[in-house]
Amino acid sequence: MQDENRKSEEREWMGEKYLIHLFDYEMDNKKYLIWGLTAGILIRAASVVYQRPPAFLEQNPKFMLPKVVDKNTTMS
Repeated sequence: MQDENRKSEEREWMGEKYLIHLFDYEMDNKKYLIWGLTAGILIRAASVVYQRPPAFLEQNPKFMLPKVVDKNTTMS
């Protein structure tokens, strides 16, 4: 979770802007890019383990649900 290994990109989804985090990781002389949902899960896990929020801004997309739901609408 070192900041020098982290990059972020601004994206847009349904008119809402959010940040996607990307982490460079190297193991056994192989380089990996950790991003998206995987990066989000690792950020959250590190926050729990270290009992503090990340040192960088998190900006997640806002998921929108229908404003009007009638009795015939099902969520699956």
